[in-house]
Amino acid sequence: MKPTDLDLIGEVLAERVAPKGFDLKSICFPEQLAFIEDPADWVTGCCSRRSGKTEVCALDLLNTALSNSGAVCLYITTTRLNAERIIWAKLKNLNEKYELGGKINQAKLSISFPHMNSVIYLCGCKDKNALDNFLGLGLKLVYIDEVQSFRKFIGELIDDKLGPTLADYRGKLKLIGTPAALKSGYFWDTLQSKVWSHHHWTFWNNPFISKTSGLTHQQILDRELKRRGVDVNHPSVQREWFGLWVNDTEALVLHWGPGNNYQTLPELTDYVIGVDLGFDDADAISVLGWHKNEKTCYLVDEIVKPQQGITPLVAQIEAAIKRYKPLKVVIDQGGLGKKIAEELRKRYSLPIVAAEKTRKIEFLALLDDALRTNCLKAKGTSQFTQDSFVTEWDFDKTTPDKKVVKADPHSDIIDSVLYAYREALHWLGEPAKPKVNMKNTAERVEFTRKHLEENLQKQIDAQQAQENDELYFAMQELEDSRDVGRYFINRRKG
Repeated sequence: MKPTDLDLIGEVLAERVAPKGFDLKSICFPEQLAFIEDPADWVTGCCSRRSGKTEVCALDLLNTALSNSGAVCLYITTTRLNAERIIWAKLKNLNEKYELGGKINQAKLSISFPHMNSVIYLCGCKDKNALDNFLGLGLKLVYIDEVQSFRKFIGELIDDKLGPTLADYRGKLKLIGTPAALKSGYFWDTLQSKVWSHHHWTFWNNPFISKTSGLTHQQILDRELKRRGVDVNHPSVQREWFGLWVNDTEALVLHWGPGNNYQTLPELTDYVIGVDLGFDDADAISVLGWHKNEKTCYLVDEIVKPQQGITPLVAQIEAAIKRYKPLKVVIDQGGLGKKIAEELRKRYSLPIVAAEKTRKIEFLALLDDALRTNCLKAKGTSQFTQDSFVTEWDFDKTTPDKKVVKADPHSDIIDSVLYAYREALHWLGEPAKPKVNMKNTAERVEFTRKHLEENLQKQIDAQQAQENDELYFAMQELEDSRDVGRYFINRRKG
């Protein structure tokens, strides 16, 4: 059967739109290629900084979309903004450089390949409900990047949300990230599992970084060590430059421990509410409470809601005010926060306080001290507790004179708790005086005796203090008179 003119035209058009593609073997160094070509369904990559792991994600996603008809690929990291910042530009550059034919959709953060009917989506995931829009899709490849920065919900996310979506096409799930500050969490546990196929490579395996920087790997590391004033054995250097898991509690901003956990709340008498506002980030409301006779503060309640409007936010604050009747409501008054604060002042005549944004690092140190000394307690399941395990100092920006908190993962609830804690008055708590049954003669006599003794001792102490003051001033006058006498004697001798 001879081809028709229409068939010939179709072939010509197909040649014009067919992507050129790329050869992974010519682009990747061996460790990257081994990771991409691993046939296992469940794969981990534990890397150092500057190891080329983002390039691996981009190349693997593109290669899968171009090699499988109807493939849906998903890249997940902590927030949509981070997904755009980390990998979006790389995907677009590779698409353009190798003329892959991908159609860019900036609004959806997606690249589609019409000739293969395949697509790559990027998304952020701050909680397990963030992936609901993808539940109807059969996924061929899923990447979770910076997996060490995810909270505990990641296990539920993978088991309940992602697992079933990978069933239709025997899709692959790949977890990739750098070591966290503690040998704990989902990523650490997964790396110990024999079910997963594991890969490890570092900055030292990446040959391209020397080509772009003009420096050897050792020169690059020495430059960083000199800037930070540390040696190669520093835990953060081992983690971020060698990809090794080293417990580094000092890298954490806050140190929540088992002693900070409570199961049930005791009786509390006073409360403050902290509010941190966001949109791309979440709105966060925290309630701290304490008893007037105790010096311990409790995180009583917390609400963290991303991308909500002003109406539900105000409703949440109003409900918290009605329930807890706080001494103060501390609000981040940037943006619309000032208007919300003014409205609440009018409705409730409450002492609404603007959140103090200055000296944040010093007050984070006070908050951390409260955790270390068990003066602040929060449930182990709280968002605040989970965030305390992943919020770290940014050693790339920290100097001997200034500390900086890592921007990712950003914790809204820690900021909210910090605002409230600065206004809490639990430190003024005094033990309650014992109650006395005045009808009981023995108790009444004992109480009266102790009361008289305490008052007598106070009078003695006051009298002693007064006598000490009088003696001090008398001695001072005597010493002054001696100084004057010496002056005149020396003057006569002179």
